[in-house]
Amino acid sequence: MGTLTLVTLPIGNLADISKRAKDAISGEGYFFCEDTRVFRSLLSHLKIDSSNKQIVSCHGYSTASKITNILDLLDRDELVYLVSDAGSPAISDPAYPIIQEVLKSGHELETYPGVSSPIVALELSGLPAIPFHFHGFLPRDDSKKKDTFNLLCHTYGTHIFFEAPTRVIKTLKLMCLTLKNTNLVVVRELTKKFQSVYRFNSDHFDKNLGDIVPKGEFIILLYVSKEQMIQASSWQTSEKKLEKLALEYMEKGATPKRVSKIIAEILNRSSKEIYSKLVK
Repeated sequence: MGTLTLVTLPIGNLADISKRAKDAISGEGYFFCEDTRVFRSLLSHLKIDSSNKQIVSCHGYSTASKITNILDLLDRDELVYLVSDAGSPAISDPAYPIIQEVLKSGHELETYPGVSSPIVALELSGLPAIPFHFHGFLPRDDSKKKDTFNLLCHTYGTHIFFEAPTRVIKTLKLMCLTLKNTNLVVVRELTKKFQSVYRFNSDHFDKNLGDIVPKGEFIILLYVSKEQMIQASSWQTSEKKLEKLALEYMEKGATPKRVSKIIAEILNRSSKEIYSKLVK
């Protein structure tokens, strides 16, 4: 039976490529990649001839149609490699469904590891590395982002996210407003010429966001301590009790607007947010 090999490529600095990875992409075989142009450009920079290589596009929108192709090649015991534009093809790229089908069909799986941006970001952050949680890209919708941040309060450890440069500042503002007294780290353009690392506390984000240049690739990291996790659980219990009490007062004639203002003062939250919960 054939073997699908995952090949991790540099995330910026080409000198980070491993010898096994370079030997693999220098040889023969079928190379399924996120973007054929990016892969050919990498080969050119590494002075590897690509004219006779079998290079096939395999991105998130074409995975289903390519899985059959990959399985057919493996059935014929061909050399098959899966690469992404940068880093590991299994991180935020369409490798997972392919891997599942390959294993289900009885074929083998191999990996030529290398530099992975979540790990590099974790190393540079200075935040505790155990435990850590990688979440991939954040939701685009602000309300879903806020729900995500609120859930993080109940999970101890360092949390790692990808975010687009066009949304990073807005996301950080929302994150800092939602997560009080939380240590944050933002890393930009890892291993590249303009690599930058920004470390700050969410309570002082106004003083730090102006330093962040919203260009390039971003990773956001934040740390939730055990104390914060316990406090968040305590606050959640208190909020439920206050909400129940508020509903009892409203049944006795108090207006939602008046009650929401009182609870907002107690919780140091927006009265509009409290009001929307009371009248839902």
